[in-house]
Amino acid sequence: MQMRIHRNDEIASDGHVPDRLPGLTRVRVWACLAVVALHAAAPYLIHPMYGLVWSVRDQPSRLADMMFWTIEMAIMPVFLVMAGFFAASSLRKLPPAKFLRSKMKRLGRPLLFGLVVILPAELYIWTAGWIQNGLVPPVKIRSLKFGEPLDEAIWGTSHLWFLVYLLSYLAILVAVRRYGKPIIKWNSPAFWWPTLLICGIIVLTFWPEVLWGFQHRFEPVASKWLYNGLFFLLGVITHERASIWNSIQVYTQSVSLTSRVGMTATLAAATLAMGFWVIGTPDLSDPSAVNRMATAEDFAVGLTPTARVSLATLTVGTSFALTLLIFASGIRSRGSVSPKIEYLAAASFWIYLVHHPIVGLIHVNLVYLWPNGSAITKFVLSMFVSTLLSVGTYETWIRRSRFGNWLGFSYRFQDSLKQCLVAGRSETSEAESKEHQVQTPVRVAA
Repeated sequence: MQMRIHRNDEIASDGHVPDRLPGLTRVRVWACLAVVALHAAAPYLIHPMYGLVWSVRDQPSRLADMMFWTIEMAIMPVFLVMAGFFAASSLRKLPPAKFLRSKMKRLGRPLLFGLVVILPAELYIWTAGWIQNGLVPPVKIRSLKFGEPLDEAIWGTSHLWFLVYLLSYLAILVAVRRYGKPIIKWNSPAFWWPTLLICGIIVLTFWPEVLWGFQHRFEPVASKWLYNGLFFLLGVITHERASIWNSIQVYTQSVSLTSRVGMTATLAAATLAMGFWVIGTPDLSDPSAVNRMATAEDFAVGLTPTARVSLATLTVGTSFALTLLIFASGIRSRGSVSPKIEYLAAASFWIYLVHHPIVGLIHVNLVYLWPNGSAITKFVLSMFVSTLLSVGTYETWIRRSRFGNWLGFSYRFQDSLKQCLVAGRSETSEAESKEHQVQTPVRVAA
């Protein structure tokens, strides 16, 4: 007996969020906020990421450090699993050419806006922060030539790499659907789960910097593309093969939530302990230390084969465990989506696009205006203010504007609210009717 799969599409071009899988809509919102938290924590790391030279370096915070690395291991896998799941769903309903045109419009326009507007803004914000930290001389604000390795750290797609990679995955998915046989041939969970895990371990054994560093390029990096593609593929097969869906359901039903959280937390703690041991605690107030860590590939220098395999196994296990925990919770969650969550889900793509330079600018200002402030307070403040400004710009400039409509981000909140109110009144009327039916025999009997 096959379990029925609730099918769904991504956010439509008018910004409306479908309500067929409400749990994944909630996951989308919380995952978006987690991305903001990830970047808000960047200046406060005790164990900084190789290849990630942030706009400024501030006092370290253990809480920010733990949150950063825990989110880092799960956040992109969660987004990619959902992207693969919904892409497979949409491709069942649309011809391949129409599907690809829709995705190019849905993802390509925001990517173009990001490349033309967001990245140049980031470039100058980062340069200003580096000048403030004494990393580069003030003249660099004009030349924008920093020399190696800082050039490698700043020139690339920044946080927009996700869109570049996702478009390539979607193109391959369409090609397989159009010119090949069924997207996924093998049906057995006993094949897919070990295969995905082993492939992930192999990639991270040879290139641990895929997760523990930031590989920054304009073009996709092969190792990063392969590793992230595994999670997109997981989303596709979860939709295409009922046996994979059922294996997730069986796991969530047979293992309690407390046990799943406990096992995942234990695995994550072991992974972080080993990763922190490899990174160490470099003093990034020293520009020479920044230069040493500005290249992601340097993370793996000196690692023995045993250490590589051990770290890769722990990292892949943790990433899959966290992703499965979050995704499974989303698909099993029931109940309608509140208007607030629906609104944030519609705004999430815009938040993703613009929060990065906003966070970087806030960090630069906090270092300048409050140099001796509490690191944890600065972390929370930067996360809150950047989210507020991102949502504020969405509401003011995007939600009801022609430009927002061109981007695909427009959203009719009032229509959704009215539907929610009408649904609420209908449920109230139905409940009153049932109560009346129950009470009537009592009155007759009396």
